[in-house]
Amino acid sequence: MRLWFYQKHKEIKYRQGRVDITLESAGRPLAIVEVKRAWDLSAQTGMDAVKQAYGYAHDRGVRYVIVSNGDTYMLYDRLKG
Repeated sequence: MRLWFYQKHKEIKYRQGRVDITLESAGRPLAIVEVKRAWDLSAQTGMDAVKQAYGYAHDRGVRYVIVSNGDTYMLYDRLKG
């Protein structure tokens, strides 16, 4: 088992515009994560959050978008729509 430790303000960066979380590898952004409070999060109820996250991902040139409420995770590939 390998444990990962993160250095505050190096791997975990705060206040990057309005993006909730950006997942990076080797300094390149891999995914934008938009976190919502709504317990009824679904593909139908979360469309505004998905559009918001798509906009952030487009602005940063990130392919993958994840929208989550901590219980439900929706993964989108911007290149596939």
